[in-house]
Amino acid sequence: MLIRPGCQVALTASIPLQIWEELLRKHLTSLRSKPTSADPCLYVKHFPDGTWILMPIYVDDGLVSFTCDVAVYEKFAADLTALLDGRIKWGPADEFLQMDILQSSDRSTVSVSMESYIRSALATLDSDGKLKTYSTAAEGDILKRMSTDTSRVLTPSEKSEYLHAVGMLGYIRKLRCDIEYATSLVASRVQAPTAYDAQCVNRIFGYLKGSASIGRTFNGDPVLRGFSDADFGNAPDGRSYSGHVVMLGGSAIVARTRKQSVATTATADSELLALGALVRSMDETLVTLGNLGVNVQTPVELYCDNSATVLAATTLSARKSRHLANQAAYVREHTLSSRSMRVNLIGTKHNLADFFTKALGRDDFLRFRSQLMEGRPVSPHALAPHMTRK
Repeated sequence: MLIRPGCQVALTASIPLQIWEELLRKHLTSLRSKPTSADPCLYVKHFPDGTWILMPIYVDDGLVSFTCDVAVYEKFAADLTALLDGRIKWGPADEFLQMDILQSSDRSTVSVSMESYIRSALATLDSDGKLKTYSTAAEGDILKRMSTDTSRVLTPSEKSEYLHAVGMLGYIRKLRCDIEYATSLVASRVQAPTAYDAQCVNRIFGYLKGSASIGRTFNGDPVLRGFSDADFGNAPDGRSYSGHVVMLGGSAIVARTRKQSVATTATADSELLALGALVRSMDETLVTLGNLGVNVQTPVELYCDNSATVLAATTLSARKSRHLANQAAYVREHTLSSRSMRVNLIGTKHNLADFFTKALGRDDFLRFRSQLMEGRPVSPHALAPHMTRK
C-alpha cells in the first residue's frame, strides 16, 4: 500500500481562527471525513476498499496524504475547495510546519527533515560561522559535569537567549530524535542556567550544523515494535532517566527521554517504570493506527534489557517488584490479559532505547542513529540472535 503525500493546504482569506476551525470542521464532516479519537485535529476519510484520505490540521495549515486512487483524492480536494469558497490554497506536499518532505521517485520511501528550519536557526545563532561542529549531540560525561557544575549563572539577557535556543531545540527534537537526550538535559536547567549549560546548548547546535540534512526516512516496513531502557540513579537528584522508542516504517515514530518522577532503589524498578512508559506510548499508537484502519499484527513485540523487569511483566508474581505493583499490573494488563503486547529480553548493545538514556560514544551514537532514522528494515530474524523471549 502506497501512501502519497498529496498537497499542503493553507488558509488564504483573513478569517478569525475560531471561525476558520469551525468552518473547516463542518465541511470536512460533510465530506464524511471524521476527526480521530486519538487526535481531534487529525481527520480521516475511509473508503469501502480499505483506502483513506488523511488530513492533519494545525491552526491554518494542513497536509493531505492518501492511499486511495488519485482521481478520488482530486475530487475530494475539489469538493473541499468549493465548499470553502476558494479560501484555501493547495501546494506541493514538500513542506509542513517547517518540516521538509521528500518522497522517492518510486514512492518506496518518504524522508522528513528540518534542514530549512535548522539552517534558519543557525543563521541567527551562528551568524559569524564560528560555531564548531561535533559528531555527537552531547559529551560523554555531561551528567557528571552538570551535577558538579560550578560555572557562573547566566545574566538575565544571556538567560533569555538560552531559553530561546532551548525552545528551538524543543521543536527540532520532535523530528530529530538524535538530540532528544541532550535536549532533555538542557531543558531541565532553564530555571538557573549556567555557562556550562550554554556550552551544552552550543554543542547541540554544533552537532546540528554538521548534520542539518539528516531526518527520518520511512520505508513502509509494517512491523510495529518498541524498546525501553533506564539509566538507574544517574540524575543529579538520584532519580533515573527513562527512554523509549516506538518503531514503524523503518524509523522512530515516538522517541522520548524523561527523568522519572519518583526515586527507585533498584535497577529493575527503574526499568519497570521505563517499560510502563513504553506501554502507554504503544497503547496510544495502536489507538491512532486503529483510527486509520491500519491492522497491526499482535502481539506487538516490546524489548527490554533487564531480565527482572521482563519477569515482572510476564508473570503474575514477582517479589522484587511488589512495591511497584500498580506499574507492574498495568504492564501485565497488556502483556498477559489482553495479550496485545509481548515483552522480550534483548542485549543492551541492540536495545535502541539505550540511545535515549545516556550520552554515547561516537561509534555507538552513529550506529543507533542509523538504525533509528534511516529507514533500514529490521526483521524478527535480525533480532532473534540477541533476545530471549519469555
